[in-house]
Amino acid sequence: MKNVFIILSFAVFMLSFSNDEIQLKWNFENKKAIIYDYSQKIVSSNPFFNDKKEHTLIHGKLKIKIKSDGLADVIFMSMKSYSLSVDEKGDEVKKDSMEMPNTVLFQDMNIFGQIDNTSNAMLAKTLFPIPLEKISTGQFSNIKMNFPFNYFGNNLNVKGFNQIKIAEMKGEEFHLESLIDVSELNFPEEIEQDKDLFCFLKGKSNHIFNSKQNLFTSGNLNIEMQYGTKEMDSISSITKAKKIMGMNTNIQFELIDIIK
Repeated sequence: MKNVFIILSFAVFMLSFSNDEIQLKWNFENKKAIIYDYSQKIVSSNPFFNDKKEHTLIHGKLKIKIKSDGLADVIFMSMKSYSLSVDEKGDEVKKDSMEMPNTVLFQDMNIFGQIDNTSNAMLAKTLFPIPLEKISTGQFSNIKMNFPFNYFGNNLNVKGFNQIKIAEMKGEEFHLESLIDVSELNFPEEIEQDKDLFCFLKGKSNHIFNSKQNLFTSGNLNIEMQYGTKEMDSISSITKAKKIMGMNTNIQFELIDIIK
C-alpha cells in the first residue's frame, strides 16, 4: 500500500511539473558570443523568365555577439553563396561559389528575441521564436508579425502571426514548433486596389531550446513567400493563382560554440 502511495504521489508531482508555465528567454550573462553553423537554401521562380527555378545555397556561421548592455547583434560570418544545379539523378550539385562579406543581420536583440527595428523585427521573431508570456507544454502563444509591402508606391503592411508551441520536453530540451502565417493584406478605402492581389509569407519551424543554458541549440525553418494575383480559368471556372514571384526557403542552424 505504501508503494502504491509513493507511485501515485510521484505521478501527481510529474503531472504538475509538466503543466508548469515557463518563460523562455536568452541568457546572455557571462558570454561574449554564441556561434551557430548556418545554412540557407533558396528556390526562387519568376514567370517573366518562364518560371525557371533558381537554386541557391548559403553556408557559414551565425554569430550572436553579446554587448555590455545585455543586448546582442546577430551577424553572418564567413558566408559563401553557391549556385546549385540539378543533375540527371535529381541531385543538387554545387556550381559557382562566391564569398560574402560579414553582414549584420539585425542589432540590439534583447533576451526575449525582440528588436526595435521594425523592418527586421519579423526576421528576428521567425529565426528565434520566443513566446512573450509564460506557457506550458502543449500550449500555444501567438506573436504578431508584419512585413512591409510596396504596391505601386503604396507602403502597406502584410499582417499575421507566428504561433509557437512547446511540443514536448526532453530533459533540459524544450522542443518548439511554430506555424507562421503572415497573409492579411488590407487597403485603405481611398486607394484603388486589385481585389485579386495576394501577398503572403507562410511556413513552419522546429527549434530546440536548452533550459539550462537558456539558448537555442538548433532550428529548422521552411518558409514560402509568394506575391501575385488570382485569375478565373475560363474553361473550368476554377480560380487559380497567377504567381508573379515565389520563393521557398529552408534555414537550418546548429550550436557549435559558446565563447565566454
